Amino acid sequence: MPRRDREARNAFLLVDPEGTVLGRHDKDLPTMWENCFYVGGDDDGVIEAGPLTMGAAVCWEFMRTQTARRLRGRVDLVVGGSGWWSNPPWPPRAVTRRLEARNARLATSVAERFARYVGAPVVHAAHAGPIECPLPGLPFVTYRGHLEGGAVIADAQGRVLARRDRRAGAGFALADVEPGRVAPADEIPDRFWLHRRQVLAAAFWHTQRWHGRRFYARHTRGRPPLELEARRTAAPEPATTAG
Repeated sequence: MPRRDREARNAFLLVDPEGTVLGRHDKDLPTMWENCFYVGGDDDGVIEAGPLTMGAAVCWEFMRTQTARRLRGRVDLVVGGSGWWSNPPWPPRAVTRRLEARNARLATSVAERFARYVGAPVVHAAHAGPIECPLPGLPFVTYRGHLEGGAVIADAQGRVLARRDRRAGAGFALADVEPGRVAPADEIPDRFWLHRRQVLAAAFWHTQRWHGRRFYARHTRGRPPLELEARRTAAPEPATTAG
């Protein structure tokens, strides 16, 4: 979603039941190949929603200490979601199977663990299903995998109130949850990631970020300011007929 500076961002919008947009949060850092498509935001993700203060987190923001620090003790409920992809089953298969098992365990537990760092309940949605696409930066390699984790509702202590596993497919996780901030149960570690990253994920994080930033800059260089908005709002030229 572009802002007035013409940059594309990964935007989260909080909307009330009447359709009013209460606030927006732009994901702070693109993940891996996402760098090809948008740039990061700089807001704190804290949204006032009437009597409640909401915190927004998108995908791997649930993985980073800077997200926990900006929301810790400040919000009554964290809302967000993920599109977390699996490790590809490349050779040697014995190694990649172990890496994927660990990746799946982390994706399945990250939302409720985040509640303990922030001190607020978490409502987390997740995409589900298979995914296949060309791998950015490796034009002759196709990524094949699936989307990880699942929908989770957790209370402020990290207790899971409802879960829909990704293997159940599209659907809902429903639970009654009491909004409100409490003393966080866990201390935020003094490092970039809340949870230790695998070697494969760390390698893709750096190499795809480098490739993606170059790709994004190359494909957006030289755009006139607000050209997209001008095209969208321009009135169509009147039709002419030949006599």
